[in-house]
Amino acid sequence: MTLIQAQGASVAWDQQKKRWTLTIHIGAEVIKRSLEPSPVHEADDDALVTLAVGMAKDEGYELRPETVKVAR
Repeated sequence: MTLIQAQGASVAWDQQKKRWTLTIHIGAEVIKRSLEPSPVHEADDDALVTLAVGMAKDEGYELRPETVKVAR
């Protein structure tokens, strides 16, 4: 399977849904997903980045860990 290269991503806590949201940037496109399984609000950045990279790969996108920003 060929993966599409993502330019970057962000992980942010959605206060209303009480879960982390992953936003993947591919050119002008933006893909939003809830992180599954959703880590606790206090999860450390490394765990969130690792989960984001794995989830992006499952969705068919190649995401480099250094391009993932965690917003708290």
